Amino acid sequence: IVFPDCSPKPGTWQMKKVYQPAVFTRSGNTLTVFNKYYFIPLQGLLKIYYADKDETQIFDISIAPREKEKFTIQPGEDLRIQLFTESDDEPIAWESFYTKKFTRSVLPHEHTLILDEGRYIQVSAGQSRYKIDKTSGILCSVSAYGKELGAIYPNVWRAPTDNDILDRAAWENAGLNKAKFDLVGYSVKGSSVSVQIKAGYYNSLRPWMDLNLRYDFAESGVNIDIHYLTRKEYFPSLPRLGFEMALPKSFSRLHYCAYGPGESYGDLYEYTAKGIYDSDCSSEYIHYIKPQECGSHCGADFAQLSDGSLTVRAEGMQSFSALPYDSGILSKCRHDDELPVSEKSYFCADLFMGGLGTASCGPAVADKFRVPDHGKG
Repeated sequence: IVFPDCSPKPGTWQMKKVYQPAVFTRSGNTLTVFNKYYFIPLQGLLKIYYADKDETQIFDISIAPREKEKFTIQPGEDLRIQLFTESDDEPIAWESFYTKKFTRSVLPHEHTLILDEGRYIQVSAGQSRYKIDKTSGILCSVSAYGKELGAIYPNVWRAPTDNDILDRAAWENAGLNKAKFDLVGYSVKGSSVSVQIKAGYYNSLRPWMDLNLRYDFAESGVNIDIHYLTRKEYFPSLPRLGFEMALPKSFSRLHYCAYGPGESYGDLYEYTAKGIYDSDCSSEYIHYIKPQECGSHCGADFAQLSDGSLTVRAEGMQSFSALPYDSGILSKCRHDDELPVSEKSYFCADLFMGGLGTASCGPAVADKFRVPDHGKG
């Protein structure tokens, strides 16, 4: 439940949140507080912080065992609720309610020049340049305003966690950690390029995923539509499905809206709060004794990395991570002190990220938290 330095693990904070003595629910301007205690009243100061207005509202409460009480609160889209007792400096219970509506950016319709010659499809849009490899269908080069940002490539692998013990062998036998992508068809229309890809590994009897992507290009960025279908005979489900960029190390400043500031997954997020946060890649990495998947944030509206002059932003994903190591590096290291000096900032935007489960000592990942065998986004 703790790291070697005795700091709590994310799962410990999750346990504390689940065990807290109060349940908070909100309906409009009404906040309902339920006392989970069976024999003692729930007493203390209830503080409601309206982050969007920088205001605080305080109630002195006393709720009988197994009873609930309603309070009239102010309108707000970002509320942080904390319950304190006189003897505690830390809240004994808390909750957050984030209801801000997010509107995704829309790429403008701009004139683009698409050159389809030789091995690559090359796209020019203002001061941005893109290149698609016709052997794989991958967007193998992105440069903007004179800076080379590298590839945006499909990502299906995560460094196995302690709880991935039941799925790891199937993942590795299928070659998910060495995935190869082969282009089987493509078309160009206006400022868009559509590609059909088979994904697998050289020892696969047949590809384990069909992947159809459509790239829509503009000077300000690229929109990627995805349709996919996996074959069930290779593994129970993919670890994840999304895209990754290996950005220059200088892209380390992180700004995002998602569940944070701790790592969060579909089945491990209640101890976090959705909101807007600032961080950096090195702070996002969690030093488990055995390097493994970490640092993801679910419920993401957007995430962006900056080097101070240029910003790389992602939207439309379920979750994301921004770490100083990629899944390949983490998978190869047995101990935290074996990690090399970081040379890149690895930015992952996941359409789906599998849950963590408890298979090292309990049930595996529940079906509703697994990556679906087909989908689009």
